[in-house]
Amino acid sequence: MISNNVYFIITGGPGAGKATLLAELRRRGFRCVDEVARDIIRQQVENRGNALPWGDTTRYAALMHERSVATYRDAGDEGPVFFDRGIPDTLSYLRLIGGDIPAIMDEDAREMRYNHRVFILPPWKEIYGTDAERKQDWHEAVKTYGQLQETYGEYAYQLVEVPKAGVGERADFLLQATNTHI
Repeated sequence: MISNNVYFIITGGPGAGKATLLAELRRRGFRCVDEVARDIIRQQVENRGNALPWGDTTRYAALMHERSVATYRDAGDEGPVFFDRGIPDTLSYLRLIGGDIPAIMDEDAREMRYNHRVFILPPWKEIYGTDAERKQDWHEAVKTYGQLQETYGEYAYQLVEVPKAGVGERADFLLQATNTHI
């Protein structure tokens, strides 16, 4: 098992403020890894591919998994590193859409461990919105949050809910909870 206690996951349903929080952490000088799903969607749309959440969901999940593993391996051992989603997010996505979890994905989620505390942003209707890459409605966002809780629990992570607050307060909360500083 590979475990890296300086790898911190920030997860949550779509539109909960993850990207904004990571942008604030990056602004403060921390290393952050962006969500792989948005890059996949952009590339697939640009190349007229079908590995999309509204297309070939199995291929889309496989690409998410491959890229999540790559970002884990490429992050290095100097920390802290904050990830916009982690390997278990792909498994959560597959469960959400009723797909099967390939054995390799389960093995990777069990073997490539992040810090045992995972920071989850709750659904927040006041900031929720859709865009060209985020097409899930509010109810799907709430359902995603619940599935993430279940999946991360199954993989023995301790979920820490990030309070609904301004981005600066959320970043302060996260840094205090992880005892990290520059």
